[in-house]
Amino acid sequence: MTSPNASDGDSVGTAERPASTGRMVSMVFGIAGVTVFLICWMTSFSHLEQLLLGWLYFPIRTIPRMTIDPPAVCAGLICLTLLAVTLYFGGLRVLRRNRSVNAQTHVWTLGNALTSVVLFLALFASGISFVGICHQVVWMWSGRNDQAEDVAASEMGIIGILTEQTDQMQAKFQLQSLSLAIQNYHDSHDELPPGGTMTEHGELLHGWLMLIGPYDTYIAPQLDEWISWRKPPNAEVYQCQSDRFLNPSMSGEVFDKDGFGLTHWAANCHVMPIRVVESKTVFSAKPVHKERGVTFDDISDGLKNTILLGTASQNLRPWGHPANVRDPALGINRSPDGFGGPPGWNGAMFAMCDGSVQLLSESTDPKVLKALGTPAGND
Repeated sequence: MTSPNASDGDSVGTAERPASTGRMVSMVFGIAGVTVFLICWMTSFSHLEQLLLGWLYFPIRTIPRMTIDPPAVCAGLICLTLLAVTLYFGGLRVLRRNRSVNAQTHVWTLGNALTSVVLFLALFASGISFVGICHQVVWMWSGRNDQAEDVAASEMGIIGILTEQTDQMQAKFQLQSLSLAIQNYHDSHDELPPGGTMTEHGELLHGWLMLIGPYDTYIAPQLDEWISWRKPPNAEVYQCQSDRFLNPSMSGEVFDKDGFGLTHWAANCHVMPIRVVESKTVFSAKPVHKERGVTFDDISDGLKNTILLGTASQNLRPWGHPANVRDPALGINRSPDGFGGPPGWNGAMFAMCDGSVQLLSESTDPKVLKALGTPAGND
């Protein structure tokens, strides 16, 4: 009579042990989580934000800069397919061997193999995440992250980072739109627009942003192309501002001391140089350039390897300035007269002659930028 009771008691005790162990583990993790939360709350709210949301900063900044490499994607898919096939046939072989020992019927399907692959990827990702958490905790504890780029971004908060990423995407879109307008100009004139125009006597007339206006979204019917951009009636045209001429990621003044609207875009002086126009005659209603402009056929280094436009951050010129061109060989954020971008970019954004847009690091060698700036340097 006592034996069954004892057996029942043992079974109950055995069933309670896993439950009690699970409660203990949950309690330990709960206490640890609350302790870390309170420590971060009492020391600094930024530490709490780092702990809870720090993992978001990396993908938010990195994913927009990522590009798809088709060969790498194909290689990854092939490897995953081989892994699934290996697991499927390997599982079938193991089950066939065990059937002679165990009479119970086992079923191993392709779905089981695919599930195993997904679990493998999840374990791989969780391992990377655990390493990242350990690094984050160590950096927070040692204070290293106060000097890191990640923390400089994280101090902006999630809303700030998302806003910056949106502005950066808008800047990319605007550069693409301007490069498309330049391509349309090329299709109409069989040459790229000049970076600016000037008379035979050296008087500066108009810049490239005004010349491509009819191929973009703005025109100025009252503009006199034979008169300098700073003189009436042209001055009134250029003493205005538009979002088309500004980088949304840049802050600061958008007009110069004379009231002319500034721009954050500049052309590559090697592809769109300043050109001289013929003297005004009764036979020429529009200025005629004395020199032939650069064409896409002249760019032997490749359209995707040649800079067309870029962002500027210092010594900004008015958008109508006939000398709004820069030399990529000056480096990025290295010269006031070179190309550059806002501090958060750590580089500058460039539209290439094929219409693509790239964000190049400020650590890029000026020799490389010089090669990207020349249209036919065979480099």
